[in-house]
Amino acid sequence: MQCANVLSKGESFEKMDGHASRVFAVKYHPDNEHVLLSSGWDNTIQVWDDREAHAVRRMFGAHVCGDALDMDPMYYHVLTGSWRRDNSLQVWDFDSGRLIKNVTLQSQTSTEKTVCHMYCAKWAGSEYIACGGSDSNTMRVIEKSSLQTIGMLDGLNRGCYTLDYNDHAANSPQIMCASGPNVFFMNLTN
Repeated sequence: MQCANVLSKGESFEKMDGHASRVFAVKYHPDNEHVLLSSGWDNTIQVWDDREAHAVRRMFGAHVCGDALDMDPMYYHVLTGSWRRDNSLQVWDFDSGRLIKNVTLQSQTSTEKTVCHMYCAKWAGSEYIACGGSDSNTMRVIEKSSLQTIGMLDGLNRGCYTLDYNDHAANSPQIMCASGPNVFFMNLTN
């Protein structure tokens, strides 16, 4: 294996064309092999074209500290999970770079807002968002159309640090997540 390219910020202090701090998540654009996103501690989502030396644009506002960056392949909406108390789950428009929605995290049984410092967030197929983190130590599944929590794994001994979605399962879609030394598997059933 050989390193083909290194994407980094430029030399200018007047222009932010790359990251100023650690990067925790990267994601390829689903339909353009040259475009990718990255996010981390500097509160930005950087948009890169691998044919350019530096980022071509940015979105400001996401404080990503784990695998919490994803792009919807149908609408090109960007999902971010931020490690912070408020507005920790956000949906962005890739084309304009604008924030579309702060997703309010609620418990399944009430409309009371809950706090979760996000470490992971993914679009789970065309119908769901899966996300997890610390503080409340939960992994939750949110229905995309209503933005309501429809399933939750809570009471974990540690935060939820990573997750993945499998829509190729025989009976129903599955989500797995990791917390501490354990990996949990859940079936999504209606």
